Amino acid sequence: MRKSKVFVAKIYESRMSPELRELSEAREGVEMSVREIMSETLSYNRYDGLFNDGISCACLMDDLMPCNNDCIATCEPGYKVPCPNEGDCDCDPKDPHAWHVVAER
Repeated sequence: MRKSKVFVAKIYESRMSPELRELSEAREGVEMSVREIMSETLSYNRYDGLFNDGISCACLMDDLMPCNNDCIATCEPGYKVPCPNEGDCDCDPKDPHAWHVVAER
């Protein structure tokens, strides 16, 4: 394993809850991508996806991290909510399926 992967794994492991550490130990030896680790962690903590207010970006679990660029480092976990149709929102106010991902429900 490359040194950078080991370093990232150690940081990730140091921040795990006891329950998530137990799940991780059960998967020991199984290689996972960053996307898989993120998806598992978000699901375990019952988040719906990620958001980044700095660039008005959000994604849900079924299409996690579609951007594949450096901004992913500043994304936060969040919950899907209906579009409030306010502020700088680009959503169509007539679209009943418009949504946002926010920090709190």
